[in-house]
Amino acid sequence: MEALPSELITDIARWLTQGERYACIQVSKQWRVLFMAHLYRSVHIRDRQAMYLFLKAIRQTASDQLLGHYVREIVLGRGSRPLRPYRANELRDKTYRLGLSWPRWQALVRLCPNVELLDFHWTTWLELDEGGGQQRDHVLFPWRRLRGVAPFHNSGIFWQVLEQHGSRLTRLELTRAVLEHTIDAWQPILAQTPVLEELVLTSGISFGTLMTGPMLLYIDDLLEACPLSLKSLSLSMFKLDIRPQQHNNNNNNNHHPYRHLTRLCSIDMYTVEFVTPHPLDYMAKACTHLDKLAIGRSVMSFDAEYSKETFMDALVRVFAANRQSLRKVSMDSSWSSSWVLAMLQVLERHSLLELCIGSHHGRLLDSSSVRWSPDNYDAVLSVLSSRASTFEISLNPQHTIDLGHQLALPLQRTCPFLFELELNGAQQEIPLDIILQYLPSLHRLKLCNARVTIHHQQNCISASSTRRSRLQHCGLHLAFVQKDIFNCLATMCPSLTSLSLSACHFHTTLPSVSLDIDMPQHTLRHVSIQSMSAVCELPDTTTRERIHTLGMGKCLALGVSASSQKDETIRFYHVSYYRHSFTRELLSLPRDAFPYLSRESIPHHGSQNDLEALQKDWFKAHRQQRANTMGSSVPEKSFGYIALHAHYVHKCTFEDTLVPFSPPIQ
Repeated sequence: MEALPSELITDIARWLTQGERYACIQVSKQWRVLFMAHLYRSVHIRDRQAMYLFLKAIRQTASDQLLGHYVREIVLGRGSRPLRPYRANELRDKTYRLGLSWPRWQALVRLCPNVELLDFHWTTWLELDEGGGQQRDHVLFPWRRLRGVAPFHNSGIFWQVLEQHGSRLTRLELTRAVLEHTIDAWQPILAQTPVLEELVLTSGISFGTLMTGPMLLYIDDLLEACPLSLKSLSLSMFKLDIRPQQHNNNNNNNHHPYRHLTRLCSIDMYTVEFVTPHPLDYMAKACTHLDKLAIGRSVMSFDAEYSKETFMDALVRVFAANRQSLRKVSMDSSWSSSWVLAMLQVLERHSLLELCIGSHHGRLLDSSSVRWSPDNYDAVLSVLSSRASTFEISLNPQHTIDLGHQLALPLQRTCPFLFELELNGAQQEIPLDIILQYLPSLHRLKLCNARVTIHHQQNCISASSTRRSRLQHCGLHLAFVQKDIFNCLATMCPSLTSLSLSACHFHTTLPSVSLDIDMPQHTLRHVSIQSMSAVCELPDTTTRERIHTLGMGKCLALGVSASSQKDETIRFYHVSYYRHSFTRELLSLPRDAFPYLSRESIPHHGSQNDLEALQKDWFKAHRQQRANTMGSSVPEKSFGYIALHAHYVHKCTFEDTLVPFSPPIQ
């Protein structure tokens, strides 16, 4: 290894993961020197403990090996990537807090002087403000090479940073607190950012059921002020229109000098209202080189002057203007199927690499959407390229379909290299084994709002003798699942490394009260489980007229075990919270102190009183656990548990809380 040229080692380092780089550093002293710049180039500080350990590690390095000087990107907490209205209840969620005091912020500046990108959640601004008033009028970003900053939530600091770093900024995100002072000043702002490539504007802050109204944005003013270097524009929670004096020009079809942003290749609009169709007409003339267009959760202001047909024609013109360049489309799932088909028909056949007419990349999972009948499948699939990688669609509950022959098989013929698929089942049955059998190229699969079943158990049993799936990630949301789903994944998907379950119900029959996820041969890099509920039934030993479903409850207990890690025995945890705080944590459960953590511990199973006795003992254990902790940590009431077993578990989060099971990844 040490005989390899340094240039080759550097090229190798770019393609390795952080864990693989760390392993190389442990093996070779020469590789340690060359890999260090790549290992610490991007740092993600997830919580208070990580912040403390990172600063401690930086301070303890030798003077000839200053690790902080290698750092180029820092992400604090959860970052700010999702484009959606910010939620005010995040202010009370202590998991966003990083303990970022003013002295620690100054330590970051001193120890990591070469930072180019700094990203954090918007509540971090408030956390910094709580540390004292001295930083309110102080430039918080003294880094000389800064080109990307977290979303600004303080207009005073924004203007100072813009003046100091504007000539280098390539990404800029503004929240409502700043937009209220800058909404009519795009020209002086964007004139100071000549190399800006990504602009994100988010004006919405949600207060539970009450949401502040959208701000009026004149799209022509914004686009005319943007630098020619702009590649991506994202808008959230706006009313879109153009200047009133330009309305007559559009109505009379006069030739108006449009400023063409030839490098603008991506527009993402989420939660927007089109006051008139004129913004769409302006985009159709000014933005003609789009590679990606996403419009989600949008509304049109219909009235006597502007009908539905007027808006639809304007949308069609936007798609027609970009028919030769458009490759990625994500459209509002609340639009009628006729609208969507009218826009798709103006595109070139077999041209799209991504088509999302389902949940809009996961942002509309819980909202109503258009359901597509089998009659429209051919028209939808006709615009997909043979190299298409992503496809989302919602099924129609009024049409019972043969998912394998009517959708999966045509999709496999049209897109043999499909990478990601999302199906919204509208409470229909979705056979998991059929999807895996017909679409072996899938790497990511998400099933929502459906009863996930196994159509042929033989498919799972004989998977070793057939072509196996390449699936690496499986996500289930608002789904009804059973144990055999995970047996199928374990058998048919040997490459599975990521699993996500959210807002699902799992079915269990006494004497079992658990959902067993058994993958003894798999190394799971990330498992996320949230908002699971158990549905408990009696064994089918009574008459048909008898109701077998005895009850259901939220499941907040988790058992984790891994055969290759230090302790192979299963460890149990339960969600709890501190009184007078919104902070959640996982309480470790002793196996002998909490009831029904194994099948053997359930007495006299088979009788109709099982569930009642089980619930009483379960809640009694809750009260006892609360007494043991002197009431400071209160377990939330739940029923049943989830048992996860794998060969190795790198990271597992349960109810948004990291399970302290495996040692941290180096």
